[in-house]
Amino acid sequence: MEAIMGRFGTTAGLLLAVLLFAAKASAIQLPDQSSPPFTDQYGWLSPELTDLTPQWVSLLQDWGVLSADIETPSEEEINTATKKVLALRAELRSERNGPSPDEILSRAIKQHRLPELVNELTPEYAGFSRLRKAISAEIRRQTVPLPEFGLLTGLSLGQSHPEVAVFRTYLANILDHALPPGMQERTVWDPSLVLLLKDYQRQHNLDVSGHLDEHTLRHLKFRGNPLPAMRYSLRQWLQLPKRMPDRTVLVNIPHFELLFIEAGRVELVMPVIVGKPDSPTPRLNSRFGSVTFNPSWTPPVSILKTELLPLLQKDPFALKKRGFELFPLDASNVTSPLGWEDFWQHENTRILGRYVLRQMPGNNNPLGRVRFNLQQTQAIYLHDTPQKQLFGESRRALSHGCVRVADAGSLVDAIFKQPGRYRGLSFQKQPDWHEALESDVSVHFVYMPVWVDTSGSVLVANDIYGKAS
Repeated sequence: MEAIMGRFGTTAGLLLAVLLFAAKASAIQLPDQSSPPFTDQYGWLSPELTDLTPQWVSLLQDWGVLSADIETPSEEEINTATKKVLALRAELRSERNGPSPDEILSRAIKQHRLPELVNELTPEYAGFSRLRKAISAEIRRQTVPLPEFGLLTGLSLGQSHPEVAVFRTYLANILDHALPPGMQERTVWDPSLVLLLKDYQRQHNLDVSGHLDEHTLRHLKFRGNPLPAMRYSLRQWLQLPKRMPDRTVLVNIPHFELLFIEAGRVELVMPVIVGKPDSPTPRLNSRFGSVTFNPSWTPPVSILKTELLPLLQKDPFALKKRGFELFPLDASNVTSPLGWEDFWQHENTRILGRYVLRQMPGNNNPLGRVRFNLQQTQAIYLHDTPQKQLFGESRRALSHGCVRVADAGSLVDAIFKQPGRYRGLSFQKQPDWHEALESDVSVHFVYMPVWVDTSGSVLVANDIYGKAS
C-alpha cells in the first residue's frame, strides 16, 4: 500500500489501492458463470431433483434395495441403494467388463446426469408397472386384520357372526375389490360374500364352490407374505433391455411358459419344460442364430455316464436300438461311423475318449424334429421333444437344462414369418439341416416367480430353484 501511494502520490495511490482491493474481492465472490448451478450441492437432495428423487426412492423401495421404513433417506442411503441396482443389472446381464457401479454413479453426479441415469435404469414395460401396482396393493393389504378362521368354519348362507365382517374386508383387499358403503360392517354370510370367495378360489385354482372348504381354508391360512417374491421378480426386469426388441422370445422359467412378442404384442403363448433343480436352466439374454431341422443329438458327458453307459452294460445293443452311432472325434479321414460289433473289441472308456456318441434323428431323439440354436449360450437351446405327454404335468422342471417347447411348428412359423411352410417340409429333409433366420429374434430366459397378467391378476409360481426366498 505504501509503495503504491509513494509512486502515484497520496490521493491517487490510495484511490488505486482501494480499486485493486475491490476488484480482488469481487473476483473471489463472483461464481464461475460457465459452471452449472448448484455445483457444490448437486445430488439426490439438491433443488434440481426435488420432483425426481421421491419417485426414485419409491422405486428403490419397491425393488427392496432400500428399506421401506425409511421415509426420508439420506444422500448416502440413496447412493448405496442405486449402486446395488447397478450391480444387480450388470450381474443379470452378465456385463463383467464395464465400469463399476461407483464409477457410473460418480460420473452421473459430476456431469449432472442423475435424471438420465434414473431413466436408463427404469424398465419401460407394462408388466413391470403392473407388478409395482400389485406390490403397493399388497402393502396396503398387510394393514388389514387377518380373520380368525376357526370362528368362521361351519357358517353357512344367512348365518351371522362378527368375524364375517373381518373376513369380508380381508377378501376384498386380497382381490383388490372395493366394497359398497355399509358392507364392511356387514356380519351376515350373504350371496355377495359367496361371490368374493368364489373369485378368490378361481384366482388361486381352487375348487370354485363358494364354501370355506378344507383346501380353501388351508390356502387362506398359509397364503404367507408374497412381498419378498414380488420384489425379487420386480428386480429381474433389470435383466431385460430398457425396451423390448421388435421380435422377442421370452421364457419365464418358474412359470414354465414361453411368449413370442412382436411389436409389443404377445402373438404366441405355449408351455415349456425347463431344467430340474440339479440341472437348472440359466437366465440368459441371447438371440436365435439358426434353426436345425431333423437334428442329431450328442449327449453331454454327464448324461453319457449317468444314463447311457448303465444302459449299455445291461444290453450291449441298447444304444444301437435307440439310434446311437459312434463317430471319431477326428473325422477328416473317416466317412462312416464305428460299427457296434467293433465297439466291444475295445475298452469302453478308451474308445469313448476317441469317439463321440451321436443319436441320429428319429422318434427316440430327445430333440424331436427341431432345435432352435442360440448364440453364445454354452450348449443351452430350445428344442422340440417326442415326450408330449410331459406338458400335461403342472410342474415341468424335468430337463437337463435346455428348454423343450410344446409346439415347435408354431414357433418355427412365428420366427420365420411363413405360417405352415416348415411344418411338413422340414421333416422330410436330410439330418442336421440348418437354416439361418432372415430377421433378428432376441431370446431372454428370465426367472420371475411373480407375474401380473393383463387383467391385473397376480400369478405366483413355485420358486423351483429357491432363488426368491
